[in-house]
Amino acid sequence: MALAAGSKRPKLDPEAIMVKVMQCSEFRELSEAYLSDELLVETNLRVFGHMESCPKCREDFAARRALRSRMREAVAASPEFAIQPAFETRMTARLREEALKGRGWASLLASPKMLVPGFAVVLVMFFGGLVGLRMLDSGSIVANANTSLSAFLAETSAKAAGSHDHCALKKMQRWESKEIPIDPAAEQTAEAIAEPIRASFASDVEILHSHDCMYEGKRFSHVIVRRGTHVLSVFFDREGKAKFASDGGGHIVSEREGGMQVASFVAPVGPVFVVSDLPEAENLSTARALSDALRGRDSI
Repeated sequence: MALAAGSKRPKLDPEAIMVKVMQCSEFRELSEAYLSDELLVETNLRVFGHMESCPKCREDFAARRALRSRMREAVAASPEFAIQPAFETRMTARLREEALKGRGWASLLASPKMLVPGFAVVLVMFFGGLVGLRMLDSGSIVANANTSLSAFLAETSAKAAGSHDHCALKKMQRWESKEIPIDPAAEQTAEAIAEPIRASFASDVEILHSHDCMYEGKRFSHVIVRRGTHVLSVFFDREGKAKFASDGGGHIVSEREGGMQVASFVAPVGPVFVVSDLPEAENLSTARALSDALRGRDSI
């Protein structure tokens, strides 16, 4: 439409143009690249300008960033992604031996015997470097405590599985006969464990016993329940509460120990271990139900 005679063209605000151009749909497409710092400076400014003016996209971006940070921490802390100590020791010794022979890195990696492990080391270093850079970019560095916690959970999971076999299964006749009464405080703990399992699976859960026990030097508070034909042990490491504590809702580590499924997590009451012969998915679901129920509770 033509301007009327004598009228002036209205002045346009450059910042308003920038925000207008960046639509919410475009922001959603670019947000992941923005998180990874993969955009040009000009595009970064447009994304930032849109977030300043759009509360919904700003909230969505904050949720994406929090989710990415939790996923990185979970992967970095998972024992599945750690190099096995035995492999690392053999590899280090072999590399040192070949280096002392003066053959050089090129011939070393070209050796048929070293091709696969050498390539594996290169991949580990490459992807480890990428993960490290991304973590630095996001301003989060995985603390040594994560490694310590992973090692602790792995070691204690094996003891929990052993205690389940030694204390729950092999003494089942004693628990079924009710010859040993349950202490009132221990019974309260057992009820707090059985209730979320009942609610989660809509099935009856029988409390067999609740007590403290010792296995291979590790003291547990031990709750034994039965769901259908499956016997479950829930162990609380109250001594570990002083070293490892969480407000709950964190990731759950699943392992197979001694033919049993072991799911472990850290709650406000301390590290918790769920042991059973259930399928892995059901054992994990049981652990998740307990993790949610124990969130925010520093005693049980």
